[in-house]
Amino acid sequence: MTLSRASSLLVLLALFVAGATPHAEASGDVAGAADAAKAAFDKQDKKALAAIAAATEPDPWLVADVLCRRDQHDAALALAKAGKGKAVARLHAWVKTRKGKPPAGGQLAALPASQGHLSAGRFAEALAATEKQGKTATTPIGITILIARGSAYRGLRRLQESAETFTAAAEAAAKIGWLAKVRDGYLDAGKSAFYGQAWAFVIPAWEKARAAARTMGDPVGEAGASSNLGAIYFQTEQLDKAAESYAAARAIHRKRGDTADVASLTGMLGAIHLRAERFEQARRTLDEALALHEKAKDGGPLLARTLSHLGKLQLIEGDMEGALQTQLRVLDIERRVGDPRGLATTLTLVARAYKQLGRFAEAQETLTEALEGHRRTGNRPHAAATLRELAMVHYRRGLFASARTHIDEAVELFRTLRLRSGYADALSVRGTLLTALGELAE
Repeated sequence: MTLSRASSLLVLLALFVAGATPHAEASGDVAGAADAAKAAFDKQDKKALAAIAAATEPDPWLVADVLCRRDQHDAALALAKAGKGKAVARLHAWVKTRKGKPPAGGQLAALPASQGHLSAGRFAEALAATEKQGKTATTPIGITILIARGSAYRGLRRLQESAETFTAAAEAAAKIGWLAKVRDGYLDAGKSAFYGQAWAFVIPAWEKARAAARTMGDPVGEAGASSNLGAIYFQTEQLDKAAESYAAARAIHRKRGDTADVASLTGMLGAIHLRAERFEQARRTLDEALALHEKAKDGGPLLARTLSHLGKLQLIEGDMEGALQTQLRVLDIERRVGDPRGLATTLTLVARAYKQLGRFAEAQETLTEALEGHRRTGNRPHAAATLRELAMVHYRRGLFASARTHIDEAVELFRTLRLRSGYADALSVRGTLLTALGELAE
């Protein structure tokens, strides 16, 4: 995967990944809902029980678990029976398995503790709060603690352990029939695997997340997983599968009337045409996407992404000034919404347009800002690529000493990161510069 494509994928994930940082539901909310469910059961208030069973927060599976831990199984059974839909279809059967089991409340304290630490970014403390939970779970509360542990591992950049923990949570949820956590667990397992560059793990995880969302009748979750898959397939050059995934997500959003999402996904289909060098189709599809963005009155990140693809097409078409103006529009949106990673990437594209127009001073200024952004966000691969570009711009401006400094730094950073293609390219650029500088010295 090239550096520019990896950066594009990070932008796509930021837009599409659902359940990005799941936390355990606050035990107070769950406890309060359990109190309400018990009171409704005692009063035989079926309408109130149905409302609690239909809620998404707190999840009725957690509420039923708390009731079981209080030895209030009849109330838990009534709550489960009041639930409608596939999301709670197997809750009644699970509650029945808890009948006669001794009450247990020890895990309850881990819920607010882990959530509080995660919300404050105290990942080591959040991990410690989950330590009494084993590597798997048989209850909704245990599964929720596993999910909190996966988030803590990811915050600590222990990405393989994070992916494994999210997977364990998803598998445990599948065993008891808790489809929402099957979906969420696999979505987050895929995300952690992506950040750990375990590409082969990402696609199966998101395929399972999509299947779970489809089974539970969650069109938004299904569309989100399809979009994630489209992004991965796009970056790995599986363009037919990417188109299929994006089209599936677009069909769901179109049915729901989500015009901004339809516009964005249409833009991605245009990007696929662009990647496949079907430039006329790319232009038609991107124009369609922009018209939909205008209809949706969308001026945010989704529009920025479509405009970014248009700017790349304009460069190919030779419309350098048009490409520059388009990427400057993207830059304005990213500054406004506060997207530091996307901003740094777009700055690189703006600099490319400046270079094509021979405006090297502006290219240098823009690349310098991009380099600062990549360093600030910890994006070392893109920092290396930007140093390489800066070296070439400095050379074109006659700044030979700084050109040599930048390319040497780029070569060393690529070597440290073990990015072979970038390292080879940087060595080639350094060779070109040294040859040119030698000729100039003569």
